[in-house]
Amino acid sequence: ICIAADITLESEFIHTKTAGAWKKKKPVLHKRPVLFLMGR
Repeated sequence: ICIAADITLESEFIHTKTAGAWKKKKPVLHKRPVLFLMGR
């Protein structure tokens, strides 16, 4: 799963991790424009 937040801003956040890794440590995304990408 890839999570991309605040694309084109200085606070840009783009990371790819397994679902298990995201479950252990969730990013703070409240009120931020976000894209979620899922693949095999």
